[in-house]
Amino acid sequence: MDSNDYLYAGITIQNMAHKGVAVAVFMVFCFVLYNTRNLMKEKFFDFKEATTPTAVKFPTCKLPENLFRNEQMSTIRKPNLTQVVSVLNNTKRNKCIDKVKWNHASDFSYFNIPSFHFCVKSNIHPEKVRQFHYERLVITGNYNIISSFFSFLKRKSEVIIIEIGGYIGQTLRKLIPVTGAKHYVVIEPVPTFYKTLNKNIRTLNFNTSVKTYNFGLSRNHKELVVGVVGDATHMLKKSNLKTTEKVQLVGVLDFFIQLGVGCHRIDLLTINCEGCEFEVLETLISTNLIEKFDFIQFQPHYFAPNIGNFLCRYCSLRQLLARTHELVYDFPLVWEAWKRKH
Repeated sequence: MDSNDYLYAGITIQNMAHKGVAVAVFMVFCFVLYNTRNLMKEKFFDFKEATTPTAVKFPTCKLPENLFRNEQMSTIRKPNLTQVVSVLNNTKRNKCIDKVKWNHASDFSYFNIPSFHFCVKSNIHPEKVRQFHYERLVITGNYNIISSFFSFLKRKSEVIIIEIGGYIGQTLRKLIPVTGAKHYVVIEPVPTFYKTLNKNIRTLNFNTSVKTYNFGLSRNHKELVVGVVGDATHMLKKSNLKTTEKVQLVGVLDFFIQLGVGCHRIDLLTINCEGCEFEVLETLISTNLIEKFDFIQFQPHYFAPNIGNFLCRYCSLRQLLARTHELVYDFPLVWEAWKRKH
């Protein structure tokens, strides 16, 4: 074999190698395209049983086209909550209700499907997930993250914080000195806790305007009976517990509009309300009010009653929230915080 034969053989091998790479790339492309096409065909996910000994059946989850499509045909009504005062004195008389709009009804895109799918699979055992991340929270020394994370707010002036589910004031007691908040609004629906909350606030020596309200939040006004079990008190339509109290719930939009949120940016919305976080956040997301909150932190409650399929609802909520905010810390099913995108 002369030098020309060797050269020809080398070129032939090189061409075959190039063809092999091209074929491999083409096969990978077809595989990705095939799987993407299958995902795009389906809006229902029927997760099959795992093959491990501890296999569980995954739930069937439907990606909502939009949670508020029917409501968007109505107008934003003027709130009827005369007991609620504006968070700042310079709020317009009409509470900027003319600036509050329904968000455009946009469907979930197919790019949301993989992360939604991953969220459902990751939280299939919520009690174990919560326990793991609670221990992680403690081990990493972040036990006070719901207050310590926001210490940078102290560099700002006129910091505004709204707390949903004040209980007897533990979060308020930590957040105010850490953030230097000048305006703090807190609601607590259970009358017994509300009285203790106000009593505890009177013992604090903070240079902060604190306003408290004795009601909870829901999509609509209603009255419920709650079973009182400390900071795990649930909102129930009926309760078998011996210790119960009646609570008043007011509309989410009515409350935030009456506060004047349409006129102002809120530095932090913190929510720990044993399940009401879904109706609060979903309703805010249905309007442009969601864009008024620079930071939102909340505790998801998988064990709260009357929330339906927790996994599907929780993972859908994260997809919706990601449209306007991005995660800044995440201890799944314990506490998580989101920052408004600029």
